[in-house]
Amino acid sequence: MSSLGAEILVSVLSLTAITVMLYASRLRVSTQRVTILLIFVTLTGLYKYDHGERFEQHGFYNLLVFLAIYIPLNLVLGGLYVLWRKVDKFPAYFAVAVLVGGIYVSISLMHYRKVFDQGLRGSFDYS
Repeated sequence: MSSLGAEILVSVLSLTAITVMLYASRLRVSTQRVTILLIFVTLTGLYKYDHGERFEQHGFYNLLVFLAIYIPLNLVLGGLYVLWRKVDKFPAYFAVAVLVGGIYVSISLMHYRKVFDQGLRGSFDYS
């Protein structure tokens, strides 16, 4: 991973931690509003600073990659948090779902390995 990829990953994880803190902890409403405002000001400032008009400076592309990772990750985490708070015995249901999903994916992959084992030019070596 390049240094740019590592920086995007660290920034996504940092902002995700802040977002999770916003809905998982009991903060005062004023503190939540200030934090949300700071997030938007930071993103807007970064967009104004470098929104990538030239190929050499592709900051807007980096922002889109950031948002493509940040938004789905936080939607999943937010959904899991809501389910954790609202559904009784959610960890047990979640563990069963992960186990069943893992078994299903494993069986599917083993099936496709048998079906598509020809490989390039009719031979494939698994070693």
